[in-house]
Amino acid sequence: LGPFLMSEKLGGLSAINLSNSHLTDEALRGLTDAVRAGSLVNFCLLNFCSNWDVSKEAWGELVQAIVGREEGLPELVSLDLSDTTAISAGGVIAAALGSGKLPSLTDLYPRLFCIDAEGVEGLGGAIRAARFSPLVGNIHFCLDVIEEANSNVDGLITAIAESEKGLPACVRSL
Repeated sequence: LGPFLMSEKLGGLSAINLSNSHLTDEALRGLTDAVRAGSLVNFCLLNFCSNWDVSKEAWGELVQAIVGREEGLPELVSLDLSDTTAISAGGVIAAALGSGKLPSLTDLYPRLFCIDAEGVEGLGGAIRAARFSPLVGNIHFCLDVIEEANSNVDGLITAIAESEKGLPACVRSL
């Protein structure tokens, strides 16, 4: 998938719908390479819904590749990760949303993401960065840290209290 997207033979393609396409970690990593190479910089729609075979870690790598690009994905309007394990990668999703690298994003699915202790730190960092897209709709984060022995949400609370803007308007529940 990655080499195809990086082939420069796609003309004006600006949307990919890979819903229910049985993506694997390997295929998504190819797409991640394409993001790193800048091949998706003009894309406005990425639909990955109903791809349960991709791991949380692979979704995290894709999102980190977006954040790692200087310009991110500035044209991306719609990102659909519903019915995937990305729901468990809430920390990196939050970091991406707060990075300023998705300025045009209006449609993000699902609207609920779970974050573990590591994800709490990612959300706190995103709140401190205060560069959430003003266009993205309501997002909910489920703090999945109750059962972790060393979980601590103090840093998140401190980030909210100390940030200039506080909790972004798009975050509707924690």
